Amino acid sequence: MVYAFLRAEISSKRFRERYLSQLKKDDMPESIVIKPDIKSKKENAYRRRLLGLVRGYKKHRKGTVFRRFPDNLKWYRAHLTKAEFLKVKYINWTSGWTHLVSKGTRLPIHAAKNLKKKPFSWLLSYSDSVAKGKKFPELILVSTGPRGRLVVLEGHGRITGMAHQHKHLPEIIEVIVGFSKNIRKWDLF
Repeated sequence: MVYAFLRAEISSKRFRERYLSQLKKDDMPESIVIKPDIKSKKENAYRRRLLGLVRGYKKHRKGTVFRRFPDNLKWYRAHLTKAEFLKVKYINWTSGWTHLVSKGTRLPIHAAKNLKKKPFSWLLSYSDSVAKGKKFPELILVSTGPRGRLVVLEGHGRITGMAHQHKHLPEIIEVIVGFSKNIRKWDLF
């Protein structure tokens, strides 16, 4: 999950500079994120630290994304049908994805109607990329268990573009999902 989170964010316009700045401070190459040795305990520890310093993961709890986020999630690669995928919800971020973008539903399919309105027009680039067949890194989702509701941890822009162009999606979408009953305690679930 840490590698997938970093890989997606370091390639995004919104977060790239934050990661590059921290890598530079730590005198670490970008390749530790882009081309990792996932068998290296030292590299894996650094990637967890990097995610902590930039986004508040684990012992570096700060900001909003990982506040009260449980440490006991079990992570899996999973395959969702298109119908299941379109039911995935945004994080419960009141001033952002919940009310402003999706008008309270937390569903990306509803947010797609707002893409042409400022300040959401930046999401249109994801929509255009989906229509052209671009493949994105897997979304990272969380849930209480296999039958629980799915919430996006990482990939809000991508899921919005994908929902907007849902007719272009494959019938099966690969994701990374973490399960824990304790996810209910996460502020954004």
